Amino acid sequence: MLAIDGHCQVTDIDDGVFAQRQGEGHLVVRLMTCSLVSAAAAPIVHVTPVPRETNEMGVLPQVMQALRAAYGDELFRLVTADAGMASEANARLLHEEMRVGSLFALEENLPDLLSHAEGLLGHLPHALAQGHPRERIGQFRHVRRIWLAREDEGVNAWTHARTVLRVEYQVTTLDGDVKSTLNRYFVSNERAGRFTPEQRLAVVRAHWRVENDGHKTLDAPRSRLCGDEGGGDVPLGEDDHPWIRDPRGMLVLQVLRRIACNALNTLRLVTLRPRTKSSHRKRLVEWSYLLGALRRALLAAAEHQLAGLRWPPELAVTPA
Repeated sequence: MLAIDGHCQVTDIDDGVFAQRQGEGHLVVRLMTCSLVSAAAAPIVHVTPVPRETNEMGVLPQVMQALRAAYGDELFRLVTADAGMASEANARLLHEEMRVGSLFALEENLPDLLSHAEGLLGHLPHALAQGHPRERIGQFRHVRRIWLAREDEGVNAWTHARTVLRVEYQVTTLDGDVKSTLNRYFVSNERAGRFTPEQRLAVVRAHWRVENDGHKTLDAPRSRLCGDEGGGDVPLGEDDHPWIRDPRGMLVLQVLRRIACNALNTLRLVTLRPRTKSSHRKRLVEWSYLLGALRRALLAAAEHQLAGLRWPPELAVTPA
């Protein structure tokens, strides 16, 4: 499963190629991030800069062509993207040319499709939800519910659409008092029987790993200028430490930081992940500890200590 999401960094230099106007006159450099979220560490496998004359929706075909050139047709079978990339042309590209499954979020930029989905599923009660896993986190209970409608003949011009989804994310106290409720709608070319309701919920949730394990690891809170959601870990502070303001140089550094992010996430989410046989979560290694250990290693490691280092056997890639 491949999740694609846009990310931007603020600059004050207009290079005429990559710098884009954003909101209240801010200049940003935008990058499309592709993360293999079905893998344990959700590695970033490709990035594509967005030229100033287009946007996330317009650059998606270029992203998919680059992925095919780099990895062929074997790396992923399902692509998820937010509403900023949702268009009939992009959905058709994934369905007909790439021949992969797709899941696009629906928002106001596709009013007819969103209205159709809300009309089909928006009124359905909790009793008709097809899946509702619960998870306790601290003093709150997190409940996810899903409703699905079959679309065997497609929806309007989206002739390749086969399912429309409504997903509700609700947070309650342990006593049942509702603290927050969020409903989102999606369209997919995967047929109704392709996944169980629980699997579809897992797909929707896994999409956000490109944000939580990728962008929020790199970001600083100031990224909200680019429309990113706040909160979450922001240990690398990319926005507050750009090192360079020229857009082309910023893009190069963004690629290098993502290579570092992949290595750190592999350490935190795979190599150093706590082992447990119970269903209870164990806390991951704190970012402050991990980055402190890395700093000490960089300062103190001697050449003889670094010589011959290899990936752990379980992570080593076997040559073809």
